[in-house]
Amino acid sequence: MFFLPPHSPKFNLIEGLWGWLKAEIINNVFYTDACKIKLAVSKFIRSINLLSKQVINRICLQM
Repeated sequence: MFFLPPHSPKFNLIEGLWGWLKAEIINNVFYTDACKIKLAVSKFIRSINLLSKQVINRICLQM
């Protein structure tokens, strides 16, 4: 075990995924309802599931 600062998003891999999702799906886009947001997020998740090696490389390189 090792000490992590109280707020350390750079050490938390899920933060990289959330940032990627936000950049791809939410930034500069207006959705008229929640169903369209859900569809966009589902499409994003399906696409990253197909590219697991690239996803690992992208997220882990941020550390």
